[in-house]
Amino acid sequence: MNKRAIVSLILLFSLFMMPVSGIIVHASHGAAMSHKWLHLHVIFGVIFCIAGILHVIYNWRALKNYLKHNPFFKVGKYEPQGMKPEKYRDKL
Repeated sequence: MNKRAIVSLILLFSLFMMPVSGIIVHASHGAAMSHKWLHLHVIFGVIFCIAGILHVIYNWRALKNYLKHNPFFKVGKYEPQGMKPEKYRDKL
């Protein structure tokens, strides 16, 4: 497995474990085991943030190409299909 796949799996696992541990902490409020689940919840949150940053770094080229070729992110260059700007200039 390469780095991208490992980071993606860690990100997915921590994304799954954060709500699970959060629900357990919320349900066992004041119980003896709740502080251990709270620590696990915080650890999974930190792992999620680090893995998210690494995921963006390792997939930066793909993200950049996606943003470059997606017409939604081309600010000021959007032209609806079938409309010619010259035809509607006098109506603005």
